[in-house]
Amino acid sequence: MKSSCPALDNKEIKSIKVKSKDVVSMETIWEKENARYLVIQVSKSQSFIDVLPLEQFYDNKDKVEAPVLSVPFYMIKAIKKIDKINLHEPGIPLVFGTAMHETLQKYLEVMYNDSIVAANKLDMYELLKKYMFEAFLDAGKPEEVSKYINQADMESFYTDGCAIIDFFIKRRGDYFNKKHMELVGIEMPIFLETEYNSNVMFNGFIDLVIKDGDKIKIIDIKTSYMGWKAKKKKAEGMQLRLYKKFFAEQYDTDIKDIEIEYFIIKRKVWEGGDFPVKRVQVFKPASGKPSINKADKALKEFVETAFLPDGKFNKEADYPAYKDDCSYCPYKMRAEYCPPHKRSFRKWK
Repeated sequence: MKSSCPALDNKEIKSIKVKSKDVVSMETIWEKENARYLVIQVSKSQSFIDVLPLEQFYDNKDKVEAPVLSVPFYMIKAIKKIDKINLHEPGIPLVFGTAMHETLQKYLEVMYNDSIVAANKLDMYELLKKYMFEAFLDAGKPEEVSKYINQADMESFYTDGCAIIDFFIKRRGDYFNKKHMELVGIEMPIFLETEYNSNVMFNGFIDLVIKDGDKIKIIDIKTSYMGWKAKKKKAEGMQLRLYKKFFAEQYDTDIKDIEIEYFIIKRKVWEGGDFPVKRVQVFKPASGKPSINKADKALKEFVETAFLPDGKFNKEADYPAYKDDCSYCPYKMRAEYCPPHKRSFRKWK
């Protein structure tokens, strides 16, 4: 659909901020009742959105690929975001992490689709500032978000981001090149029915997918204070292993040809050493057959416990505490979501 479609006149619909990864309930001129959609992207001109019609996909389970539609805004009669329960307060780490993702993704998009010269001409500092401001606005009403994020936070994290950009531009060739690497996609969607319940879908977006020689590399960008230690590395990897499994299925790729990697950018580095410390840490979790099977088993247990056969949440299931210490969990004061007898609090000596 061309971006020259007339803009939406309905002020109520215009005021709703919809972005990629949102799940929305939408009524269009051809749908009399609200249907659910997964937003793939919103056009820069704000004239149309690409969406995945979830109801249609559920009714066509034999389809290999989900039907993505481009919907002009003038065809939308009503739209509403479907929000999950979320008690987390907006914070500067989330705003900064989102902005750094988009900044690095923009550079790599231009580098691979145009040239390294064109990418190096981008004003990366200005891009980071722009994306941080947008992420701040997306976090909620400015007057509410300002209770948790102040100007000093924004300036401090922005300064760290500029240092990360400097390192990335200087050492970019150590991580990304055009000699034997190609960009497959940015924020590539994964949307597949789980084999353990046909009414439960696995949904995710992959930060970067790179073709490196004969291999496909799935990359998840993470922001960190000073990098990951051994304990953190041991705890991570489940999500990427599942991405590997479902990417192979959805995009008809041999799972043996897929590698997974965390691209960790450090906000702070130790300045007192004899040698300069890298602001990027690359971590490749185990993703062989045993690791994939273990992740798949965990997914199976989750789906069979948390969902009913019709795909609805199983509210009667016995859910243990996810971690061994609930002290900092935002749900600890909400008995309707987490009963007190389920909680675990570490005893400090």
